[in-house]
Order: sequence, then structure tokens, then C-alpha cells
Amino acid sequence: MNLEQYGLLAGFGFNLFYAFAQLFMGYISDRFDRKKLIILAVIGWSLCAGSHCFAKTYWQFFIGRLGVGFFEAIFAPASVSLLTDYFAEEERGKANGILNAGIYLGTALSSLSLFMNDAIGWRFTY
Repeated sequence: MNLEQYGLLAGFGFNLFYAFAQLFMGYISDRFDRKKLIILAVIGWSLCAGSHCFAKTYWQFFIGRLGVGFFEAIFAPASVSLLTDYFAEEERGKANGILNAGIYLGTALSSLSLFMNDAIGWRFTY
């Protein structure tokens, strides 16, 4: 995988699709059972991430990344909204901070995938 292909995967293949899908997922998470949506999100993104192992072409891999972005987009608004059900108002800031720290730490660590791709190949990296 070259840098242009990696950029397409990280840019449109995940981030842009993820951000756009979140607009709709916020609406959906306000109208449906958030616990079930989170379960769907985790199962869906796990299956899409697992599909990377079976990708024979770049475009098969790319479609798997679109799926990961879509299902992760469900998780963010549903999980933040769910915090209001489980934490008192005075504890929500800390709970939200811990949740967001995990999200941003994961995003930061995902930058390592560029170096891992070069060192050990895309199949092992993803």
C-alpha cells in the first residue's frame, strides 16, 4: 500500500465517512435504544475490521474501512448520550472526559499504523 492509498483509506475511507455518518447517527441515537445501537456498532465494526483479513484487493479493504467508519459513527453519539442515563450531572464531566480520552488516545495510536504498514505490511497492521 502506497502513501496515496493510505491517505485515501485514512481520509475518505474512514474519517470523512465517519464524520458525515455521525450527523445522521446522532438523530438515530435519539430515537432508538442506545444500548442496542452500541451493541450493533461494536459487532458491526468488529466484523468490518475482521473483513480486512480476507481482502484480496485494495478496494475490498477500502469497503471494509467504510464499514468501520460507519459503525464507529454510531458509537460516538449513542455512548455520549447514554452517559446521561448512568451518571449524575456532577459526575458527567469526568465520565465524558474518560470516554473521550479513550477515543482520542485510540486516534493518536492509529497514526502508528502508517509506520507499521511500512515495517510489516498492511495485512498484519490491520
